[in-house]
Amino acid sequence: MSPAAGRAGVARRSRVAVVAMASLLQLWGGPAFAQVPEEFRGDWSSHPARCEQENGEADLLTVEETRLGFYEIGCEKLTDPRKGRHGSMTFDAVCFKGGSPETKGQVELSRQGENAIRLKLMGFAWIAPASQAFHRCQRTR
Repeated sequence: MSPAAGRAGVARRSRVAVVAMASLLQLWGGPAFAQVPEEFRGDWSSHPARCEQENGEADLLTVEETRLGFYEIGCEKLTDPRKGRHGSMTFDAVCFKGGSPETKGQVELSRQGENAIRLKLMGFAWIAPASQAFHRCQRTR
């Protein structure tokens, strides 16, 4: 076997090993980001008649597959989903407020009717663990 063929074989085995290791880490070692159920996804407002951020008047909450955010608060790493009573979902989360560092805690989403949900952030020093109600924003076309 030539030296070039030997190096090519080593390189090929190295690439296979890297791909295999990345797959194993994703399966066992790293957190799998949760997929927030479709019923919670979308734009929600704290004021039923308004669907835009208005400081002091209304908060706009946007919930996506793996993150959520509203006025100065963002949670981008939702993991380990757990179902609770009455269809609620609790996630481990890494969240921030304004310029504060990311903090680990929990996010709970629950249904409050056909077009309303409640959001509760727990374990974060910068917010009380009280739930807030949000109403689904109506799309105008």
